[in-house]
Amino acid sequence: MNPLQVQHPSNAILFGIPLLAAFLAILGFSRSRKNFLSLTGPAASLERRFSLRYILREGTFVLSLLSIVLASLGISWGTVPVEEDRTGLDVVLVLDISRSMLARDVSPSRLEYAKTLALSLLDTLSEARFSVVLNKGTAIRAIPLTEDREVLENLLRNVTPSFLQSKGTNLSLGLEEAAKCFPPESGRHGVVILLSDGETREPMPGSVLGVYRKQGIPVFSVGIGTVEGTVIPDPTPIRGKDGKVVVSKLNRSFLQKIAEDTGGVYLEVGDVRVHRGLWEELTKFRTERERVRVRMVEAERHDLFLLLSLIFLLIHMGVRVLPWRFEGE
Repeated sequence: MNPLQVQHPSNAILFGIPLLAAFLAILGFSRSRKNFLSLTGPAASLERRFSLRYILREGTFVLSLLSIVLASLGISWGTVPVEEDRTGLDVVLVLDISRSMLARDVSPSRLEYAKTLALSLLDTLSEARFSVVLNKGTAIRAIPLTEDREVLENLLRNVTPSFLQSKGTNLSLGLEEAAKCFPPESGRHGVVILLSDGETREPMPGSVLGVYRKQGIPVFSVGIGTVEGTVIPDPTPIRGKDGKVVVSKLNRSFLQKIAEDTGGVYLEVGDVRVHRGLWEELTKFRTERERVRVRMVEAERHDLFLLLSLIFLLIHMGVRVLPWRFEGE
């Protein structure tokens, strides 16, 4: 069973709304009780009835607000079957062009290897549409989904780290931008191929990977580099703030986790013939998706929380309009 996932954690700030409502309800309790007893006269039984009614009325209102906030978080757990009816293949290439990709522990360099691999895929997957996302400290969609091989090849042959001026690497931004490349309800299978050494300055948010799981889009991570690492010539070896030469290493575990969490595959330069391995995995992916018309996706539970909110709201309204009944009536 899939663990509980939160797609929109930033909406947690909305918890302040039910908390404020609860605070105001507590502040208003004494005044409301005083006004009530001024009309009915003091009586222990009436005080108890008022307290219970007040708690039920205001409590259900707060719970209704709380349920709406929980619905906005995009909470999901478990899986549900979804009918699959797609043909064709859309591929988004996320190309890491940070300076660490200039390292030469892969010949002729990490970046040149990645570009060559991407170009070979254009020829192999002749029927597919491609998009290119350039990733560094920021990410841009350099080319939207297209079948124009000339435009794609021109970019891939000429791209360098200078295409983006941001410093460092933030791979989560690249994957976030890649997910936006797929048109909704396109009727085609979607795949992301991440070409990188895995070095990044930011962790990968669960919300980003959650989008891929929800849409059924796998990320095929290609690790380019070695775990031993090497210096980064630019053109002389890059040095850190401490003056020491920076050694860039392949972050294998990071790239493996991305592939694993999205239902993709991790491939590494040197271990396998990456081009053939990618082609086989992509072919297998497309064949399985077209053969199996039902796939399992994460089950969003926002409808459950909205139903709870409606129930609490109806109870709240019922308590407000329900007339008081006193002894002897």
